[in-house]
Amino acid sequence: MADTTKDLGRAIDALDKGAEKARLWIDALRESAPSVSLQAESLSNAARRARLACKRLAHAADRNNCVGVFGPSQAGKSYLVSALARTKGGRLTIRLGAESRDFLREINPPGDRESTGLVTRFTIHANDIDPAYPVELRLLSETDVVKILANSFFQDFDPNSMTIAPLEEDDIRAALREAAAAATAKPAAHLTEIALFELDEYFHQNFKKRIGALDRADFWAGLIRHGGRLPIAARARLFSVLWGRVEAFTKLYIHLAGALEAIGNPEEARAAISGLIPREIGSPPRANSIIDVAVLNRLGTSEDGSDPIALLPVVAGKSGAPVSLPRATLTALIAEVRLVIEHQPWPFFEHTDLLDFPGARSRLKLLQMPKEAEEEARQTRELYLRGKIAYLFQRYTDELELTSMLLCMPPSVAEVKDLAMMVRSWINVTHGETPAKRKAVRNALFLVLTKHDLEFLEKGGETPDSRAGKWDRRLHASLLELYGKDDWPGDWDGKPFDNTVFLRNPSMKQVHLMRYRDEATLDEEGPVDSPVFREYRDAFLASADVARHFADKTAVWDAAMTANDGGVAYLVDRLVAVLDPGLKRHQASERLATTARALEEPLRAFHYAEGDEAKRAKDAALVDLRRRLFSQIRESDHRSFAALLAGLMADPAQVRGLYMNVAEMREDELNEIADGAVADEPVVEDDDDPWAEAGADPVPAKKAAPPRRKDRPEVFASQVMNQWAGGLRAFQRNEVALAVLGLSAATVGPIIDEMLVGANRLGLQERIAEAAREETRAVGTRWSSVADRVTGIAANTINDFVAYLDYAALPVDQRPGVPEPPKERKRGIFTTASLKHPGPVLGDEPEEIEKAFFLDWGVALRAFGCDNVGHAAGREISDEKNRELGAILDMIDVSWLVAAE
Repeated sequence: MADTTKDLGRAIDALDKGAEKARLWIDALRESAPSVSLQAESLSNAARRARLACKRLAHAADRNNCVGVFGPSQAGKSYLVSALARTKGGRLTIRLGAESRDFLREINPPGDRESTGLVTRFTIHANDIDPAYPVELRLLSETDVVKILANSFFQDFDPNSMTIAPLEEDDIRAALREAAAAATAKPAAHLTEIALFELDEYFHQNFKKRIGALDRADFWAGLIRHGGRLPIAARARLFSVLWGRVEAFTKLYIHLAGALEAIGNPEEARAAISGLIPREIGSPPRANSIIDVAVLNRLGTSEDGSDPIALLPVVAGKSGAPVSLPRATLTALIAEVRLVIEHQPWPFFEHTDLLDFPGARSRLKLLQMPKEAEEEARQTRELYLRGKIAYLFQRYTDELELTSMLLCMPPSVAEVKDLAMMVRSWINVTHGETPAKRKAVRNALFLVLTKHDLEFLEKGGETPDSRAGKWDRRLHASLLELYGKDDWPGDWDGKPFDNTVFLRNPSMKQVHLMRYRDEATLDEEGPVDSPVFREYRDAFLASADVARHFADKTAVWDAAMTANDGGVAYLVDRLVAVLDPGLKRHQASERLATTARALEEPLRAFHYAEGDEAKRAKDAALVDLRRRLFSQIRESDHRSFAALLAGLMADPAQVRGLYMNVAEMREDELNEIADGAVADEPVVEDDDDPWAEAGADPVPAKKAAPPRRKDRPEVFASQVMNQWAGGLRAFQRNEVALAVLGLSAATVGPIIDEMLVGANRLGLQERIAEAAREETRAVGTRWSSVADRVTGIAANTINDFVAYLDYAALPVDQRPGVPEPPKERKRGIFTTASLKHPGPVLGDEPEEIEKAFFLDWGVALRAFGCDNVGHAAGREISDEKNRELGAILDMIDVSWLVAAE
């Protein structure tokens, strides 16, 4: 791992610049080099993905470690936050410029409700700020607002029963045509290509099963192409595709995007103290603080418009000129408020901030929006809040802000079903998607079972048996019922998750559980010593489930019963063992290295070496690859091999979507897609050329041929191959799917590389184009009328290629043989001769068909890969471009960052 944050910053900068150079390299060759053209879109997306990761990690590297308190609404998080943020027995005092304010009495919204819809950061590190604007805020971006509205649409409406008609592919294509017509030349500075690509990533990470129509209509490419060059009203029309064109959502987007534009779209701002204090005004009291969700009730009203809050926008660390936003509008746009603690409560605050997340809420599953205007407005605000709360956790996970999590779970079964997915996503990002990956890092997830004192309240009818099962029931309700469908509770790192603690709130009177020196002040002496209490304790220590999920069950029990503490000090001790200053740097370094590899591996396939030595090295690598594949496949008796092949194949529905996109292209759009083959360079007489033929007539310069217009079949075939290549790379990145098959990305990646090189070598794209051309010629009607036939041919062309590596079409005697040279050939691959009983008569034992096919496919893979080496020697990438690629590969190699760990 890097020794300093400076090293991490240097690696981030190198990858960011290298990824941009890779984009330029791809663009320069995508037309003239068919092998690059085949993967141009997936390669460009890999470069964009690398730049997006660099953007996120650059922000994360500048911030402290963060321990986040998270859980369902009303889970007892508030006490834990208060106990961690204040000195023992003291008050939580916040510095606001030159003033000190009591957090609980003056800042935190009152009452027992879930009161905030933003992240509260507690830190001891003060920034140099204008005392007139002491409230430090991080703001949402315009694309954040888009994600929030879409999150609510996808999560708060029942997809199976809602009356909102889903948008069809034709609707989406029409929206893209409308956007193309409205686009201006100058893009908005804040809507960069990477910002718009981030929307693509967000939807594919979170709603992949619901966006098939968007993918088939090629919405994401159109969004990147046009989204940043539209005025707000036109952007709203395009973005509204992502929330089902719900009109109330579109109006809210226009309001919030307009507010951000009015203040310059800053990432941060400083607000006047009047935005925060007083927290309530009027009689009866009503919410007044910008961190109180109740203020959102005024969003979009005339009352809100007459209540401005003074702000200083902050861009690149520098404050701009004063501006203002309406109070409720600002509340809707705040992602985080940063509060400086006056008195440091624990040593770990030197390098770690405390984040208080709003409680996760259950989703509504609506059928439609209300018809009545006032009720529609109220519902829209509520939906925005629910989407925002869910999205903030996703954003902080993606940005690596949440280094460690205190997952607070109450005794009852959580109603927030989406909580499991949110926690799993955080685990995948910070610890890894598999037990093997999680074993390599320290566990920074703490399951905090809150409201421990309630377990000892007996309602009558309790028996020794019911008490004995108390703790198994608690673990089931707080852990296994909600999270048990995922693998991590039962198999964290080869053994069950066991980082579980109890939390008891001593500020609540507990005479059934604790003895008091002074009951009036709740000064505790220790736990009661009664037969029932001992019965509960003995049951806890004897439980097999407790033994699985509590690393030190005795220490956890004793800590929860510690007088005037309730388990906080023990939790802090456990936290300190994890929260060293380098934890975030380590997580960021690992993320950066993974991202760099995802770009480097497909690019390296284009960087070639020549000669027999290269061929010998390739053959040895292929033999080793087969061995690794065999060792992983045989664990399933070769049955997972069929699933692997299926994962490498083209999806006919996606192919059909591409066909319809091309069918609807206008002639002028087709004319824009020209063959980029470079004309021969003119030969110019050179006096400095000693090899020039003396006295020869000068060769006239050749005129560059005009770009050749591509016909629809060519465009379709190119898009099909790019989509297939992108799907292959997505499959390679899908560690969960690969783990189910018992495979690793390190094994699947080289297979994909060989397939893509071979597809170019064998002209799959040209085959698909010619097949489409023949079908449309034969029918002689509109292109769209033969969609099913052409898409079936295209998908089958690719999928047969995957299954047989193009050898099944050859005569048997021309296929690779078994056994392989130098042994004498006995048969060709992919015939029934591979079976023990190849004839029509069945044998006594079942045939191992999967194994027989796999072994033949392995022979095919070796021959196929060696043929690719010969093809590489005559590739279309020039020596200059090859050297340029080598320099890019060196630039994006950040393995040194983690090698030094």
